[in-house]
Amino acid sequence: MYAQTNKWCFVPGCTSTSVSTPDKKFVCVPDDYTRKMKWFTAARRDMPQSKSKFYCCEDHFNFEKDAENYIRVKLMGGFIRIKPDVVPHMFECQKGRKIPTSKRKRLAVELPSSLDEPSTSSSSIGQIVWIPESSNNVETFENEQLPLQTIMDLKIFTTKMMASKGRKGGATPTGEEDAEEFTVEKILDKRKNPITGVVEYYLKWNGYDDKDNTWEPEENLDCPGLIAEFEANRARKEEETENKKRKSTSTPTPLDAKKKKEEKKILGFDRGLEPEKIIGATDSSGQLMFLMKWAGTDEADLVPAKQANVKCPQIVIKFYEERLTWHSPTNDEDKNDKA
Repeated sequence: MYAQTNKWCFVPGCTSTSVSTPDKKFVCVPDDYTRKMKWFTAARRDMPQSKSKFYCCEDHFNFEKDAENYIRVKLMGGFIRIKPDVVPHMFECQKGRKIPTSKRKRLAVELPSSLDEPSTSSSSIGQIVWIPESSNNVETFENEQLPLQTIMDLKIFTTKMMASKGRKGGATPTGEEDAEEFTVEKILDKRKNPITGVVEYYLKWNGYDDKDNTWEPEENLDCPGLIAEFEANRARKEEETENKKRKSTSTPTPLDAKKKKEEKKILGFDRGLEPEKIIGATDSSGQLMFLMKWAGTDEADLVPAKQANVKCPQIVIKFYEERLTWHSPTNDEDKNDKA
């Protein structure tokens, strides 16, 4: 027979275990680092260094939409297969999830003295307490019958949460050392988390290198001045970018200028207009040019006489006829001719 593995839900605040809630189904957290990180981020929990298996109970899924092959029998047990892109998304068990971290009560675990002795019993009792941010007084929240593994897991989670980046001090349980303080030096970027939909800021921490920069939820930050400064700079940059776009659309590009230049080059008979009459003539350019007026418009263009002779010979003849003068000889000229 195969030894039974006790499972407990990795979601902070959830007390589901394979011992206390044997009827619930558990999904194994993916081993792939990227997918595993998405699961822990969605559950608002730090990634552990431990390589042990983690499980998530059915309370955090909608199996109708999230699961494939709802239950498949494997030897003496069963398991559930989740679609690759699915992460836990139902967290009603996390009290105060939407409350800013600075005002949220912290989850801590006080281990009973009986745990100092080696024990594998699943009935070991740990006391779950909530510690208000503004007080050192410990207020008992509830007592639960939890397996030893669950209690130890919660204790690890509590230790990491107390040292969470973005928290400027705060109360710690009696007997514990003060958590390390982190101060935001600068806000570098902003995004909307693709998994949780939460607005996050990319932070540079005071006294740390750029490699230690992290994305942190807006509600976890206690630096309104830096946020206001970042948003103001961001709005100014967006406005400058928009103004540049407007100028680029209003300022003619070299291509537009070239196009207009080409349009201006279309003169004379190339315009496809009907010639009406010749207004005048000139040879200032070295060749005879006619100033041609076009039918249906007041415009006139200089056209080469050679083209006009071919395209509108009658108009050319008429132009010459209008300017032709007949010369009559005088009496003296007649006498000279006879002599």
